[in-house]
Amino acid sequence: MRIDPLISVIIPAYNAERFIHLAVESVLSQSYPPHEIIVIDDGSTDNTREVLKIFEGKVRCLYQENRGPSAARNAGIRVAEGDLISFLDADDLWTSNKLDSQYAYMMAHPEIAMVFSDHEEFNEKGMSLDSYLGTKLKSFAVFPI
Repeated sequence: MRIDPLISVIIPAYNAERFIHLAVESVLSQSYPPHEIIVIDDGSTDNTREVLKIFEGKVRCLYQENRGPSAARNAGIRVAEGDLISFLDADDLWTSNKLDSQYAYMMAHPEIAMVFSDHEEFNEKGMSLDSYLGTKLKSFAVFPI
């Protein structure tokens, strides 16, 4: 009997050749490994598909005509096998404990159906510039995690 839920990570990508490899690597380095990583190439006209070939066997890559990020996320949901879904944009990165932290919080609070997290902007040197919820939306003063 499986106790821990399986997590499907869905990454919509459109002309993401510059960042997609970093996004996927941040998922592969999770302390709570996902069940699957699904990249939906939303009609890219750059080398996104070529870059993703380095992850063959680790990432499920699907292609669709360009219909926008919501349609790409929905396409990922339709093929996902996990019990839980987590989204990552192709130009974003996760800290290595992101899935672990959110999974632990959801298991400790079974009454909730969704969690989300803050994000930080950083520059090319890795220096943090801003926390979105902490700095830009001061209405979120308390964070459970």
